[in-house]
This record gives sequence, C-alpha cells and structure tokens, in this order.
Amino acid sequence: MNGHEQAVGREHAARALDRTAFGDGPADRASIAFDLTASYPDEAGLDALRRTVALDRAAGTVTITDEAAFREDGGDLESVVVSYHPITDDGGDLLVTGERGALCIETDGEVTAVEHLADAVDMSYRDAFPDERPDVWRARVGAAETDGSDRRVELLVRPVE
Repeated sequence: MNGHEQAVGREHAARALDRTAFGDGPADRASIAFDLTASYPDEAGLDALRRTVALDRAAGTVTITDEAAFREDGGDLESVVVSYHPITDDGGDLLVTGERGALCIETDGEVTAVEHLADAVDMSYRDAFPDERPDVWRARVGAAETDGSDRRVELLVRPVE
C-alpha cells in the first residue's frame, strides 16, 4: 500500500466484517469480507481497505476483491499472490502450476511483478517442511489508474481444465 508492507502484531490484525451464504443448495455461493485498514502503518495513507473473498461452487471459482480508499488522490494499491508453486505472467493473467493441476488467476489490474523467492521460508518451522526448503513465488497486481483516491483490484481464480 503506497510502498508499505503489512505491519506485524495482533493490533494490526484483519477484522471480519460480513459473511454471507446463499443459493439453491447449501452455500452454493458464500463470501466473507475483512477490514484490513489496521494492517498497514498510518504512513500508507489509507482511509479504508476492504478485502472480499467470494466462492461460487457452481462456477468453480473464487473471487478476491481488494478495495482501498486513500486520504489523498493517486494512492497505490497492489494485491499480492503468494504460492509454493510456480507463478507465471500469462499475458496479464497469472498461471499457478502445481504437481496435480493448475490455476488461472484473471486480473482486472496490471501484473507489476512475478518473483521467485528461493530462500523466503523460515526454516525454524522445520516440522512443517520435513523434506526440503520450499520455494515461494510472489506476484503483485496493481490497480488500474483512476481519478480520485479510490482503487480496486479483482482476482478471479479458476482451475485450468
């Protein structure tokens, strides 16, 4: 957010705002929304940051929407995708390739970076990774430029057939 990473500590935790489930069957569609404003330092210039995660079982998709309001015009919103499996930029969308399948992440923003972070995992948690140090990939998706102080990034995650 405006060049600032998320802050560390319980006082910077996200807060659940709303949960919904609806549809013809049990929870055909469900969503949860979080307030992430406190997750960033005051210097990030945020008035509000909301993340909504929506599951559509019938479509087989998950949509992640980040919406930010900045105190001043021109704020910089980047949504970050992190994976233990390789991420590649596939012409403006992201492709995550695992051992048993792949995911396409359609973006309405601009993929600004895809990074392979070979030594990112803290191995003091060795029990979680008994075989070897896993690699980490990180992709950043920036919000499209708009007038004013509001920014939005939407990621639509679907399996690759």
